[in-house]
Amino acid sequence: MAMGGRPSISKYWLQDASIASAFIWLAAEEEGLGGAFGAIYHSEDAEGIRKA
Repeated sequence: MAMGGRPSISKYWLQDASIASAFIWLAAEEEGLGGAFGAIYHSEDAEGIRKA
């Protein structure tokens, strides 16, 4: 399963997707299924990135 968010709909898309993923994971565990979590986040705001 893949979870995604839509920044054009909500400025809280990252939090919303994270919470939804957590509840799906808990439901899977309740059913005896395993799960794993991975995240890829691309911020278009490069202001805070330092170049070495």
